[in-house]
Order: sequence, then C-alpha cells, then structure tokens
Amino acid sequence: MMKDLQMRLGHSSMQITEDIFSHNIDVIQQDSINKFEKYTEKFL
Repeated sequence: MMKDLQMRLGHSSMQITEDIFSHNIDVIQQDSINKFEKYTEKFL
C-alpha cells in the first residue's frame, strides 16, 4: 500500500511517504477498529 502511494505521488523514497502519511494511516486504522467494535457490540 505505501509503495503504491509512493509511486503515485512521485516521492523519491519510501521514507518521505512514510513521514507524511504514517500518522494518517494510524488514525484510519483506529477509526476502522472503533467502527468494527461498535458493530460487533450488537452481537455480544
């Protein structure tokens, strides 16, 4: 995923892409976890 993003944005190194987007990916992952937990509460 990050390699594709690096290539599409034309960054010369993976480090540039990771520095810019790693925080955003963490936020998106946490949001997905929260939504999944809220959804599965219905079944417990």
